[in-house]
Amino acid sequence: MYPLVYIVRHGQTAWNAEFRLQGQADTDLNALGREQATGNGHRLAELVGVPQEFDFVASPMRRTRETMERIRAAMKLDPLAYRTDIRLI
Repeated sequence: MYPLVYIVRHGQTAWNAEFRLQGQADTDLNALGREQATGNGHRLAELVGVPQEFDFVASPMRRTRETMERIRAAMKLDPLAYRTDIRLI
């Protein structure tokens, strides 16, 4: 059996809203992006039986770290107990 993997894209940034490519520019989430991240956390909490058994990994970019922290908070997990991997930039 293959491992279960959930991939979540970061929430919206001002650049996303303007249809600008941001690549490795270290942009922040906007208000909608913060709502999206929290909503994704609530949805994942419904899907994942035991979230403590999952390995949470994010890019070290600000927008992805904030997304991860909001997801984990919505799942009632320690928002900072995840790891980053530079290969995800």
